[in-house]
Amino acid sequence: MKKVLSLVLAAALSLALLAGCGQPQAAPGQSGAPAPSSAPPDSGPNRLKVVLVVADTIDSIWNRAMTLSLQRLKDAGEPFEFTYIENTTTDSAESVLRTCADSGYDIIIAHAGVCRDAVPKIKDEYPNIIFLGGGNGWETPEPNIGAYDQALHEGCYVQGVIAGLITKTNVVGFVGGMPTSNVTSELNAFQRGVESVNPDCKVVVSYIESWYDPVKAKECTNSQISMGADVVFGERDGVIQACQEAGIYAMAEKLDQSEIAPDTVIAQSIIRWDNTMKEVFNLVSQGKFECRYYTSYEGSLASGTCEVMINEDVVPADIVAKAREVEGQIISGAISVPFEP
Repeated sequence: MKKVLSLVLAAALSLALLAGCGQPQAAPGQSGAPAPSSAPPDSGPNRLKVVLVVADTIDSIWNRAMTLSLQRLKDAGEPFEFTYIENTTTDSAESVLRTCADSGYDIIIAHAGVCRDAVPKIKDEYPNIIFLGGGNGWETPEPNIGAYDQALHEGCYVQGVIAGLITKTNVVGFVGGMPTSNVTSELNAFQRGVESVNPDCKVVVSYIESWYDPVKAKECTNSQISMGADVVFGERDGVIQACQEAGIYAMAEKLDQSEIAPDTVIAQSIIRWDNTMKEVFNLVSQGKFECRYYTSYEGSLASGTCEVMINEDVVPADIVAKAREVEGQIISGAISVPFEP
């Protein structure tokens, strides 16, 4: 059972970091993924010490996608240890990051926009610590800030192809978190995919104006279903459950969520940050870290940063074949899917 680390009070966090909370444990639903540990693990002389700072629960799909990527790297023998801290807010971010920096971590992964203003404020005080910002909108000034993002738009195009071919009502939905560039790029690619095979199909769009609000996401999904949608793309948590209850198809992203409703989830675009993090960790270990974005918004399917999963037990074979054909054309460059914020 995971241990919860509260970050409401910076003082409480500081005490926790001094006291220590034992060894990492498996988090719910993540076999082998570590639960929060309040102090850097005993990583040995050549192992990096990494902490992942997130804004909401570690169980959100954005956060789980990262912990799964990190765990796969560990399982492959990469020399690092990592822990995480959840429930960071804009108000607490600076205190949280300072406490992490004072506690012996080599790399602080700020996997949340709430840290975007705090990191530049403290970076010069900790020139030997690498800050890695997750998401869009990060600046990467010297000497120690890098960034990464998700690049799922190519996969979302393929999902759009599937949605456009499988819909019976010619109405499909898209429920997103907030209209930031990395989300609107996915919506635009999804719409392009739908239109490429079914120009008469309407795409209904809703934003929950939050990065984690499953209740609101479910409400938006039900609203779209009332408008005739029989396929809904869920960029955030909560969509799949509504689709399952209504007996329609769901699409998902970031990580494999098919276990929630195996007969409901028909296609997913999966983030694989493994190689991105491996590149950063290797550069840090070699003393060659570069202050830049480590995500390329082109060629994510070809590089393996994005993987398209299709539920072939549910999706008709002819639609699967068309989707894989389109995927291959994107990888070869025959079809270009622009990153359109």
